[in-house]
Order: sequence, then structure tokens, then C-alpha cells
Amino acid sequence: MDVLLPEWSPRRALVLRWPTRNDIWPYQAQAAQAATLTLLSSLAPLMAARDIQLQLEVVPEPTERFAALRQQLPSSIDMVPSGYADIWIRDCAPFYLGDPTSGDASATIVTDFNGWAGLDTDFQYDIQARTELCRRFQLNPQHLPIVLEGGSLHTNGQGLIVYVASSVLDRRRNPELTTAEFESVLREYFGAKTIIRLPQGLQSDETGGHADNLLAFLSPTQCVLSMPASGHIDYAQAVSYQRMLEQAGMDVMPVAQPALNLSAEEADSIVRREGVMSREAGMPLTASYTNGIRIADIYVVPQFGVPEDAQVLAQLRARCPDLTLVPAPARDILVGGGGWHCASHAVV
Repeated sequence: MDVLLPEWSPRRALVLRWPTRNDIWPYQAQAAQAATLTLLSSLAPLMAARDIQLQLEVVPEPTERFAALRQQLPSSIDMVPSGYADIWIRDCAPFYLGDPTSGDASATIVTDFNGWAGLDTDFQYDIQARTELCRRFQLNPQHLPIVLEGGSLHTNGQGLIVYVASSVLDRRRNPELTTAEFESVLREYFGAKTIIRLPQGLQSDETGGHADNLLAFLSPTQCVLSMPASGHIDYAQAVSYQRMLEQAGMDVMPVAQPALNLSAEEADSIVRREGVMSREAGMPLTASYTNGIRIADIYVVPQFGVPEDAQVLAQLRARCPDLTLVPAPARDILVGGGGWHCASHAVV
């Protein structure tokens, strides 16, 4: 039986997007752009060595800015003109099913998307960009008429699927969908054999709760889990989630969850616009080391400029010696509402 493929299954390409919007990003998106350049420069030789295409979708206007960016990027990176809304490609991207042994894909599924229940009213441009991506890679997706964001679930590639109910079963997303109906969808269309229902995401998660801020599978039997400090509002929940994963046979590695906030300077530099969530000084940021990129034998480890960065890297090196770890600055991406997992999509 085919299952939802894991992120380490064979992939043709890794796709990211160039941040530009000044109504989401501080400092005219310049800090987020610098972080993106750093990551792309680190990934380019690794992707080339593994014969995985690295693409960057870019809003092509103005023309001179597009040309200038081409000069800054490694030559192996393909720049693709695109009309997306924002960089969070994961949540409106296809899902892939296939053989869990070979990793060969047999089906592609796309679902509905409504801008995280109205968080961003420009979401229709992300749907258009997904159509362009499917055409570019000659995908022939099946459409499933439910709102299901890519970050809201995770899989170990062996039929175990973890999802967050607070986002998937949100009345603003799927007003008529019940738990039983959704889990039936997971079994019928996504090959789920075991399902773990996580009731809530992190309190600071503006999506309403995504799995990629809570955990990441590094192999069929191992996952990392975001663990806040004792006394944090999310601590008891994290402990219960660790127990649930362990009961399902997972080797769980708890990693620190840094406490970060949007600064007044950052908030003041964001342009206010109707139809886009207002980002206020002091608001908590959802910093999570699980919101990284797992592809081939690589794990991109978010870095936030805090002491926990080195601690988590050391944990991963000790527990996952076969992984190639790529530390990547994520603080300036985080302020726009997501992490590197949210900002990436690997095409089967």
C-alpha cells in the first residue's frame, strides 16, 4: 500500500521563494533576504553533489532587481519568475504518495488553501504559483476538496501520520469536517496506518497550530520534538506529545524551544496593510528547531542567535551522525511567521 512519502525520499528539486513584502517583513525584507542568500549559498554545493535541482521562485519586478539578484546567487541555482503571495510555499504545495520501500512516487495530491483561515487575503496568488509549479515539474495532481496546509501534518514514511487538530479542524478552514471524517481521508488518500492526533499547536503559532513547529521526523523511527522550558505555557502539552510519540514506537529527541519576541524596531519598520495580520512589538515568535529542512541526508538546522543553537547542534551531531547538518540563520525569517520548513518544498 502506498503511503505519504517522507521528506528524505528521493527528490528532484528543492524550491524556495525570495522574500519581498514590506507588510510582513521588517526593514523592507532586507534581513530576510540576507538570511535566504546565506542558506542558498550553503545548500547549492550540497544539492549539486546529490543531483537535486535548487530553485528560487522570484517576483520578477522590477527587472533590474531581478538581474541584480541573479548576480548574487550561485550559478547552479535556477531563478524562476513567479507571482506568489509570500514565501511559505510548504502550506500550499503538493503532497506525494508512493512506495515506502523504494520511495518512488505514484500519486500527487493538492488540497484547498485559504490563507491560514484568512490570515493573508492574497492567498489566491499562492494557489496560482502552485499551479505553475505543477506545470513546471509536469505533475498531474489529484485535487482533494479540503483545506490542508503542508505544515499541519508530518509522516515517518511508514504510514504514521501526525496532525494538529486545531488547524485542520478549524471551523474557518473546514467547517463541516469531523475528526472521524478527516482521519478517514488520511487512511484512504494518504495511506495512513497509524494516526496521532495532536489537539493543539504552540500558543504562539499564528497558523493556529502546525506540526512542523512541534516536531520533525529525521528517520522512520526517530523524531525531534520542540520542548519549552518547564513552566512555559506549552510545556505540559509538549510532555504529553512526547509520551504519545513514544507510545507509537518513536525514538524522541526533545530539543530546546527558545523564547523570542518581535522587537519594537522590527514592528515599527513593517508597513501596515488591511487584510494582513498586524505584527506588534513584543509578540512572541514561534522559534523551533524542528522547523528545518530534511532532504536526502541533510537537515537544515534553524539558528536564532541564542545559546540554545549550539546545544541543539551538539545533540543532533551526537544522536544523528549520518546526517549532514546545515546551520542556517532563521531569526530574520521567523519574524515573518514561519521557519525554513514552511519556506521550502521538495519535489518528488
